Amino acid sequence: MGSCFAGLLAAGPSILADLAKNSITNTFAAPETLKGVGDERSDVYSLGAILYLLLTGYAPTSALLRQRCSAMSNFSYAEPGGSALLESIELIPPHLLNGRLPTALENIVVCALDLDPAARYTSVFSFAEALEAIDLKRDVDASNIAHAIRK
Repeated sequence: MGSCFAGLLAAGPSILADLAKNSITNTFAAPETLKGVGDERSDVYSLGAILYLLLTGYAPTSALLRQRCSAMSNFSYAEPGGSALLESIELIPPHLLNGRLPTALENIVVCALDLDPAARYTSVFSFAEALEAIDLKRDVDASNIAHAIRK
């Protein structure tokens, strides 16, 4: 354990929570949890982020960076080339990182990672139901899904 990490542990759990809360790189935290608010839809976001990682091999762009991108999008046209920086902060569609993903699965993951809690699945149960409802035989061979997850 490095001395810096040991110092953080010695400072207590509250400082670790503050670091996580204020971290722009916490890719698994729903945006509302960074404000100290959350419900079951926040869990859906976190599970969606984990599924994104499993399916693509990459963690999704953090919600805080994506929110800043949305807030700044009105100003991107004021400066030449401003939108290129903002576009690089948006969530990368999973199929661009793993071409074997069926569209139905990608849509579920992207819905779970919506910045607006009202646009996400209302519960982990409804998120799981959506995943179970995918017709793997119709969308893609089941072995391709298993390979996509292990990729």
